[in-house]
Amino acid sequence: MKKKKIIAALLAGAMSLSMLTGCSESSTSDTTENSYDIYDDTEDGGYTPLTPITPSPSDNTETQVAEPITNINTAAYSGIFGELQTGYDQTSGVEVVEGFVPYGWTMETAVNWNTADMSYPGQATVVFQSPDGQATVIYQTSSHYEFSWDSLGQMDEPVIDTVKRVKKQPYMTADEYISYFMDTYFSTDHTLLYQMEQPQELIDYVNGNLNTMIASTEQQLQMVNSVPGNTMGNDYTLAGAEATVGYRQDTLNYDGITYYTESMAVNYACEIFYDAQVYQLTFDSWDNDFVIMYAATSEEAFNEYYNYYKMIYENLAVMPRFVYLIKAYSDQLWAIRLDAQNTSNREFNDMLNDYSGATAADRFTESWCDVITERDSYQSLDGSVIKTPHDNGSLYQNGDQYYYGDPGSEPTGWTQLQAL
Repeated sequence: MKKKKIIAALLAGAMSLSMLTGCSESSTSDTTENSYDIYDDTEDGGYTPLTPITPSPSDNTETQVAEPITNINTAAYSGIFGELQTGYDQTSGVEVVEGFVPYGWTMETAVNWNTADMSYPGQATVVFQSPDGQATVIYQTSSHYEFSWDSLGQMDEPVIDTVKRVKKQPYMTADEYISYFMDTYFSTDHTLLYQMEQPQELIDYVNGNLNTMIASTEQQLQMVNSVPGNTMGNDYTLAGAEATVGYRQDTLNYDGITYYTESMAVNYACEIFYDAQVYQLTFDSWDNDFVIMYAATSEEAFNEYYNYYKMIYENLAVMPRFVYLIKAYSDQLWAIRLDAQNTSNREFNDMLNDYSGATAADRFTESWCDVITERDSYQSLDGSVIKTPHDNGSLYQNGDQYYYGDPGSEPTGWTQLQAL
């Protein structure tokens, strides 16, 4: 069978339906090695460098020089070699993500700054791909949607409003969003195989965010309802809110190939009811927090590269500078929109801005990677933290490179890291 691989056409600047393509020559990754100091905060608000853990060899053991990965026959090892890399936005130069890249794999990062989305005006897509093109991991950051209908029977139509910079789309659960993601970027020809068991720590994390969102939204609605001059009896109320997690395996038929996939997504939503006595409006405001999809060209490849995928998503982190860049751009867009509207709409949009534009990225996107599934944590020689699957393996380091495998299977001279 002719080998195919998944790539993201939006890495060239715009999302399209060609993320699944045939094999091509190896591309040059737009990432560089990550190098920075790690600090720990103290009670007085200051920061002190963490002390790296450097295991000392026993007295009866000779110190062996570690071979670089380029001199190692990696095929002779059953574990996973790799290194941490940082993906950058080519427009701003800002760090977007940090990811674990298995040896021989590529990591490509692109930010689409043309989305009609005032809450998340920049959306990043990160694509990891195996050397043979048979396995790919695609991660996409947050996006916001709105949808409304009124007492006169009028409702929005699904549309991208490029003037108001709003994506109008009926509310979807996270599981429905995974189907929407496949339909939009790949193919509508996909079949559910399994609904995966959702990790309890992820459910707890999502529910905590939901409670924060509800409290914040209710506080803002109270402020809007109590503004001076609200003599018409206009009233905004929170009609409902929910958070959902999608976690499943599918087959996806695209370009003549059947891909085996595993996907995860998290969605948050609130429904606001507006009562103006003679006129009522129901308004849905909802976010896809993230979506990640692992795809392989066969069931055999899916199983072969599954642990590589786990290492990737367990160490994938959205960088704070990118989160705040999105927030700053969003604030500017909201300010422009508010200046062009009347006072009543301005108060309402201020409330929406606080929910979806100013704090959602901070609450949801930045820390999702810490709660996806159970894993072990190790402190590297420079003090940073590396996470691995929870399957009794061991992690070893040589410079900026890592090896994860069975205890005692490490290359000669590599340093075993201590679990935290």
